[in-house]
Amino acid sequence: ISKIIEYLNLREQLQLWQATDSTSRLGGVVSYCWQRQNSHTVFRNTFEGIPAVLEDFLRCICSSVTVLTLNYLPMEQLELWKNHVFPNLRELYYMGDENGDEDDDSDIAILVKCFPQLESIGLSGNSSGQHISQWRNLRRLDMQLCWYLSTQCFEEICQNPRLQMLNIQWRRSEEDAYVQAILKLLDLEELEVDIVNLSQENTRQLMSLPKLRKLRLHHFDHLDDLLLDICRLRGHDVMAATFNDNIWMRPLDVLAKLYNLRSLTIIDDEGCIDIDFSALINCFPRLEQLHLDNSLIWSNADGIWSVVGSCPKLKLFAMSNMDLNEEFFAFSASTMNRVLDSREDPLVMHFYKTGSQISERFRHRSLKLSYGAKNYTYSQVPEDCMELELRPMES
Repeated sequence: ISKIIEYLNLREQLQLWQATDSTSRLGGVVSYCWQRQNSHTVFRNTFEGIPAVLEDFLRCICSSVTVLTLNYLPMEQLELWKNHVFPNLRELYYMGDENGDEDDDSDIAILVKCFPQLESIGLSGNSSGQHISQWRNLRRLDMQLCWYLSTQCFEEICQNPRLQMLNIQWRRSEEDAYVQAILKLLDLEELEVDIVNLSQENTRQLMSLPKLRKLRLHHFDHLDDLLLDICRLRGHDVMAATFNDNIWMRPLDVLAKLYNLRSLTIIDDEGCIDIDFSALINCFPRLEQLHLDNSLIWSNADGIWSVVGSCPKLKLFAMSNMDLNEEFFAFSASTMNRVLDSREDPLVMHFYKTGSQISERFRHRSLKLSYGAKNYTYSQVPEDCMELELRPMES
């Protein structure tokens, strides 16, 4: 019975719960399934009009849930949550009720009381940032969609020495205060910012964070100037880069300053069709890995062998999420053989969701083919964003 109930979605399980005596064997099985599942998602209408069922549900999950997503819950529902404590919850995604009072953070106060051991939270809505600093175990904080965040509350949040990942946005007038607050996060490893400007001095200070290893930037008008500043300061430390639909916009003389780059991922970027891709790749003489995700840059595979031929250190070439049709495989086999014959080490080519003709067309003793989902086939970099991975300054 439990396997059947686990197959049902939460709404169907709630209907079954309401139609069953909670003390019955079937009610016990539903309760057991809720307790056994460590991740739950609750929407505004999930428990609308059934507060007693919400109380039952919360009693069942409070001791076992570790990951929770709450979407636009009204205060009358959240008030019921504060009767419970969730000691094992570590990860929370909270979309606040944007129709509520933007000056009232009472919903955040409830969350702090319910989830005292929280380590990761993604917030959106009308929060000004009050109460968040009370979560002393926070490691990961995403407040990019909190449009009413106050500078004072952000400064209090940055008193938490354990914070390792931060995603934030700020207005131009707040830049200096926000940067000074971030500089207190000496354990910060990942920083994502959605901004319209960053001065050279503030860039210098942020790039001096001792443990910073990942920087994600959303596109804005002066991104090339910021990237140039980063390259001047830490270009030699950038080991990997991911571009989602924007690498074709970056000047080659700026990209060339990433001369130590070992891994490059390009996502949803067919704009590369209109540029000299070989010239772009030549910016990275030490490149070891190239991953193209939904970015079919060439009409046929001759383009692959041109890249491989110009990257003597390339170890892995990966393609994912694109349909490689018959036209793509109308390439010169002699070119492929010549390029692969000249290599000292074998080349690994990895394919995921690209079609079924690969093994028939790509054959060579120095070529190793692999398939399936890998870590690099699932990028978390959003559209119009750029992500740089650096060697931490402490190492």
